[in-house]
Amino acid sequence: MSCSGANVGDDSQRSCAQVQLKVVGLGWPRTGTGSLCDALEVLGLGPCYHFRNLLRFEQNWSFWDLAFAESNRTRRAELVLVALQGYASAADVPTACFWDELLHAQEIGLLPASVRFVLPTKSAEDWYDSAESTVLGGWKSPKPSSYGQGSRAIVSNHTRRMSDVWYRLFGHERLQLPQDRGIALAAYQSHQEDVNRRAVPESLIHWAPAQGWTGLCRPLGLPEPKVAFPWRHQRDKGVSDLLAGRSFLSLIAAQPIQASMFF
Repeated sequence: MSCSGANVGDDSQRSCAQVQLKVVGLGWPRTGTGSLCDALEVLGLGPCYHFRNLLRFEQNWSFWDLAFAESNRTRRAELVLVALQGYASAADVPTACFWDELLHAQEIGLLPASVRFVLPTKSAEDWYDSAESTVLGGWKSPKPSSYGQGSRAIVSNHTRRMSDVWYRLFGHERLQLPQDRGIALAAYQSHQEDVNRRAVPESLIHWAPAQGWTGLCRPLGLPEPKVAFPWRHQRDKGVSDLLAGRSFLSLIAAQPIQASMFF
């Protein structure tokens, strides 16, 4: 079975056979996904697909849009692999939204058995403490009721897409924080448990971000680079507002979007 029959626009000739994925991170935002992506590229496992790719090139959403809308599990897996074509690794959302489809793809031969999945071992409480003030920060404010006339179309697309992401993670398009803290914690913990239960043990790498190179290189069978691990620890309120569905254009007007500060 392959994706060669993916009749989607001008890219229908791309197939799963062309996917070069070797490592896929299944962790949520704020579990070290940016550091993981940078580290994999240093290790020669790049380019690495990350959410920041979508901020730079909005057209890259096309296959993700189709995957979010697709009801068939195998077809969703095919669309995700087409979206990741040309990348040796991936981490963060929207990739992690389709963790089940990616594991399914390996089970049915769309991904080779040699692909390794990385699950960061950050605790639910530590994750929430980090996410609540960054990527989920906008949920502490009321949902905006309207936008300026010129920004409506852009905000509408952004809000719809982020609603798809959040629904896949939380089962809700939007939470109200801190009231829904328990829902967020339970969803995160369920994700960790589901991945551990579903993944083939030989394919799964448990990585605590604090382990740096050792926690990645040893299970991947690679030597540790003689350079510092590429940590990304910065947090940025503007990014949290963007991801929670607030005014996209107002953020651009206020400051440049620094994708490197996301996760």
